[in-house]
Amino acid sequence: MRRSAAPAAALGLAALAVVGLAAAVYSYFTPATGIDGTPGALLVIVSTTLLAGAALLIGFVAALPGWVRVTLLTLCLLDVLGTGLAAYFLQAWVLLAAMALALLAWLVLAFGGGARREGAFS
Repeated sequence: MRRSAAPAAALGLAALAVVGLAAAVYSYFTPATGIDGTPGALLVIVSTTLLAGAALLIGFVAALPGWVRVTLLTLCLLDVLGTGLAAYFLQAWVLLAAMALALLAWLVLAFGGGARREGAFS
């Protein structure tokens, strides 16, 4: 019997979101970063928190309807890509590395064994 990779990928995605959250909090509160106190850094704090929550929902709530799962997966992808792009522009390399790895975790979560369910949009 083959086990689904979804819980491990979801946990990995959530953990990488927390790493991104830590990097964003550091950037927000440290004057040496050059982006301290900016609305963009605060937005990344909020978005990585939401990313961690969505990843945990996708991975560990079995009764999640298919359409909610697909919506959350789509929003997670947009979050990872947007945060990664912002990290690149702001030269926040730790955050960029976390989002690059988060993209890999998202791919496993979306296309690993757990993503295919009967009636995905029911």
